[in-house]
Amino acid sequence: MATLSATLENHLGLFELSRSMHEAQKVRRLSILASVFLPLSLASSLLGMQTRFTCFTTFSASSCCSGRW
Repeated sequence: MATLSATLENHLGLFELSRSMHEAQKVRRLSILASVFLPLSLASSLLGMQTRFTCFTTFSASSCCSGRW
């Protein structure tokens, strides 16, 4: 009976280890995707804003803003 209990406990430990390894791989993939797409999302949202300060992206602010604020 003790041998069966020890065997089941070992199998359960291996199952938990395998499950945690798979979960760690999924979290790693999610982290990689987030590190790629979050900065892109931030950059596109900042560059997509229609504000009066968009003329500062050019070299000459006076030529693109034409003096209107």
